[in-house]
Amino acid sequence: MEIAAQIVGYAATVSTLISMQQKKILNIFIFAIISNVLASTSNLLIGGYAGMAICAVAVVQTAVSMIFELKHRKVPLPVTIFFLACYIGVSVLTYKTPLDILPCAAALMYALAMAQKKTLYLRLFMILNSVAWIVYELTLPTKNWAMAITFSIQLVATVIGLIRFDIKKKKEDTDEEKSTQEENGEEKNAEDSLS
Repeated sequence: MEIAAQIVGYAATVSTLISMQQKKILNIFIFAIISNVLASTSNLLIGGYAGMAICAVAVVQTAVSMIFELKHRKVPLPVTIFFLACYIGVSVLTYKTPLDILPCAAALMYALAMAQKKTLYLRLFMILNSVAWIVYELTLPTKNWAMAITFSIQLVATVIGLIRFDIKKKKEDTDEEKSTQEENGEEKNAEDSLS
């Protein structure tokens, strides 16, 4: 089962890598669903039941977030609170050791990420999510290396996506705004000199 878990985990790695490099939030959701199905399966195969259950709830939450995105609506606060409660409930039901708190922490960050309308905030919450999952996967009695690598790649891909699409874009938008303001100022000065 351990080899099967690792293979499924590496498939989750590919989906995760693709997910965080998407420009549109809808595409992020699609690949996040695939990643969570694979991560849930990998954790099930390795005996990480808390991680398996959390990822299963994440599949549902991501699908709900996707529906709201398709309707061009923000996820309502009560829906986010419902999923936060689900993650805590699943964590209580699957709790065996203090280690099982990490998937809950990761899930809470994921719930907040999926409620975001802006990719910047989604990616910031996903960075925190990745760190919690990496620690969890590496501290399981049977270390889930494939999932630890998956979440490490997710962390790196998220940071790259943050730089490419959020920070760099914001800088380009600011530069473009300044350029437009300067052009408008030059036009106004030219009009004033003609008067």
